[in-house]
Amino acid sequence: MTTPNWKRRVAAFTAAAGLLLLAACGGGDEASQDVTTGAVTAQQALADNVAPHANRDDAEDAAQYDAASAISITLADGASTTSDDAAVAIDGDTVTIGAAGTYVLTGSLDDGQVVVASEGDGEVKLVLDGVGITSEADSPLVVTQADETTVVLAEGSQNTLADGADSAADDEEEDAANATLWSSDDLTIAGDGALTVTSQAADGITAKDGLVVLGGEISVEAGDDGIRGKDYLALDGGRISITAGGDGLKSDDDTDAGTGYVLLDGAAVTADVGDDGVSATTDVLVASGSLDVTATAPSTEEDPSPKGLNAGAVVAISGGDVVVDESEEAVQGTVVSITDGTVDLTATDDGINASSGSGESMAAEDGVDLVISGGTVTVDAEGDGLDSNGTTTITGGTVVVDGPTRDGNGALDAAGGTTVDGGSLLAVGSGGMAEAPTESSKQGWLQASLGTAAAGATVTVLDAEGNEVATHTLAKTAANLLVASDDIETGTSYTVQVDGEEVASVTAGESTGGGMQGGRGGGGPEGGPGGDMAPPERQR
Repeated sequence: MTTPNWKRRVAAFTAAAGLLLLAACGGGDEASQDVTTGAVTAQQALADNVAPHANRDDAEDAAQYDAASAISITLADGASTTSDDAAVAIDGDTVTIGAAGTYVLTGSLDDGQVVVASEGDGEVKLVLDGVGITSEADSPLVVTQADETTVVLAEGSQNTLADGADSAADDEEEDAANATLWSSDDLTIAGDGALTVTSQAADGITAKDGLVVLGGEISVEAGDDGIRGKDYLALDGGRISITAGGDGLKSDDDTDAGTGYVLLDGAAVTADVGDDGVSATTDVLVASGSLDVTATAPSTEEDPSPKGLNAGAVVAISGGDVVVDESEEAVQGTVVSITDGTVDLTATDDGINASSGSGESMAAEDGVDLVISGGTVTVDAEGDGLDSNGTTTITGGTVVVDGPTRDGNGALDAAGGTTVDGGSLLAVGSGGMAEAPTESSKQGWLQASLGTAAAGATVTVLDAEGNEVATHTLAKTAANLLVASDDIETGTSYTVQVDGEEVASVTAGESTGGGMQGGRGGGGPEGGPGGDMAPPERQR
């Protein structure tokens, strides 16, 4: 059977990441040569993907235009006009742009459509300067053919695009324009104006090639997916608000191992969705900016399994702020790497789940890894807090986990073990599956039974001199505590208090024995690219 491209992408990535780790170590014994994972930034992961088209790195240039030489189009019901009849055809309330160039659009259509059908080379730049287009039967703004299209939101302008309940925008055919703003080729959105997109049953904004957002105040309300770039979706600027019945941000090409990724590198995004906040066949990459996801809205999926960030290959967070307020699983990928940034996750199941989704063996999976080397990571999960079907490695950063209250899950769950070589880790949760770090961990750690400590209680760890080593206020009931940090010395005794009352005296480096030092992590839930099924079904 042929291996899907997105799975080959995982193998290639983990091998490359292993080389990065080996180079950083500068050598090592023979066993270390088998390492196939390591901390990776969003930029390093992006290097393995195809490069976005030219406008991606220059928001200012993309938004610039010469108003004096631009072709004007004034939209009006039954009376639209243009300054260039050769480049623009008007047929009733359908306006068709047939050549490369810059076009400034104003006015409105109550039931009409603007179509870009440019067969020649060159960019089509559409400047929306106070445009309102509604189409009851079709997508109001469609690019059927163009070398490249840029939509510029004129400074200070308010623009709206909306389709009707009977719109063909929800057509499932291969080449159907199934979004309110739809492009068959590369699409860039730039400028400092505002755009409101409303789709009754289909996607809000879709490009069948790459989609880049460089600026603008963009609000999308979609019956299905919010913003989708089939080959890639890069969000380099702008303020974006999405309410969607499907996924919020999506890239779903599965024909090339270098496509199907979502990159957040400067935009501020909020997404209230019924399925995944971010869904990518290959990678979800966060370099800078902010992302706030609530993945619990009514879903258009038959069997929704809402996740905050969901990648078939790699989730790499190397900066910015990522918040998942509600989800079933907050972060899922075959490889999850956090090197910097602030990450705050809430989930009814696993907080972070590194899984290939094969579910075929209880043994640790090669190439499945959760790596935290920096940043601040906070997890509140009712399933496993940090879950890996391979290994979990913490070498830096600050990690706090409020894990499950039930014994069937644990704050930590790694089939190949959790190794803590640096940074700080504080994990609380149930006692039945409580996992301790591996024996090879370089960081000092301690583990203690708390009995039944109530939500809101303060847990404090003191050394022999009474100095505070760690403290945490419980988000919910907890029976077990694990702390690893530079302040803990293996073989030394520590006292654990709950609300000032001693509940345990422990020796650092000794497990409470409630669970194990490494165990089978949970499999990815069905329906996502990291789950037990294939990546998300391709849309056309």
